This record gives sequence, structure tokens and C-alpha cells, in this order.
Amino acid sequence: MFVCLHNPSLSPSLFLSLYLFFSLSSSSASFRYVTCLKTDLAWPSCPPPNPPLSQNQNPEMKSGRSHETMCEQRAGQEQERMRLQQHYSTERDNLVQQRQREVGTMEREARAALHQHQHQTQEWRQHDAQVISNLEEQVSSLRDELQQAHSQRKQQLLELGVLREEERQRAAQDQEASLGRLRAEMDHICLELETSHKAERQLAQEKVGEGVGVGT
Repeated sequence: MFVCLHNPSLSPSLFLSLYLFFSLSSSSASFRYVTCLKTDLAWPSCPPPNPPLSQNQNPEMKSGRSHETMCEQRAGQEQERMRLQQHYSTERDNLVQQRQREVGTMEREARAALHQHQHQTQEWRQHDAQVISNLEEQVSSLRDELQQAHSQRKQQLLELGVLREEERQRAAQDQEASLGRLRAEMDHICLELETSHKAERQLAQEKVGEGVGVGT
């Protein structure tokens, strides 16, 4: 299969690429006779097919037949190009769909991760709020207990002061009673001594009087 050389808009690089592609992908022993199609490469219009040439026909008719063959080959190449474009479009659509599915999966995973993170964050906030509430209750309870302890301490100090005052007064009363008993005992002893002293003096006077009476 050969590429038509009569297309003025066909660049040398494109011609070489098409030639190498179709020379490797198509069979050199098969030719397809199809109607020449007009494409975006602006191929020249092909003449209608000529009847088979005889051996006595001139070279111009052979050239026309060669031109017709090249137009048919060009039409086959155009069909192959369209097939490749369709295959490329299909592959591209498949890749786009696959990428969209991957993006959708990533979005769903990201939403799930975000939802889980938000749920965990909400649970942590609730747990922290509960812990803070419990600590505040404990602090308030400890503050009340401390105030009660201070009040009890003050009450105990007041009661202790009262007890000390009562003990002091009791000790003073006991001391006064002891001193009173001691005074009473001293007075009783002094009275007994005075009585004994008077009796002894009186006895001594009586003895002296008896001695005087005996001497006279």
C-alpha cells in the first residue's frame, strides 16, 4: 500500500509518518478499491474509475489507473485515521471516566475522613466539657468543705476559749476555797493556841497564889 504523492497540503513529515505506519500495519499484497473521500487534509478529488486497461493502452491510461489506486489507498488511510481517532477518543473517554471515578472515590474518602474527624472532635469536646464540669464541681465542693472547716475551726477556738475561761475561773475559785480553808484552819489553830495559853497562864497564876498563901 502506497501513499498518494499528489496532495500539495501533505507535509513531508506527515507523509513519512503515514508511509511508515501503513507500511508496517497493512499487507503489501492486498488493495481495497473504495470511493475516494473528502477529508480535512484537502485531498484532491479523484476521477471516476476507468475500465480495465489492455496491454495496448498508452502510458497515460496506466497513470490514470495508478492515480485511481492511490485515491483508493488514500481513502483506506483516511478510514484508518478515523478509526484511530475513534479509538483515541474512546481511550480518552475511558481514562476521563476512570479519573472521575478515582476523584469521586477520593472525595468520598475525604468526606468520610472529615466526618469521622468531626465526630471525634465532637466527642473530645463533650468529654473535655464533662471533665471540666466534674473538676468545677470538685473545686466547688472542696471550697465548701474548706469554708466549713474554717467555720468549725473558729467555733472550736471559741469553745476552747470558753473552756479555758471556765477552767481559769474554776481554778481561781478552787484557789479561793483552798485559801479560805487554810485561813479557817489557821484561825482554829490560833484560837486553840490562845485558849491553851490562857489555861496555862491561869494555872500558873493559881500555882503562884497557892505558894504565896503557904508562905504567909
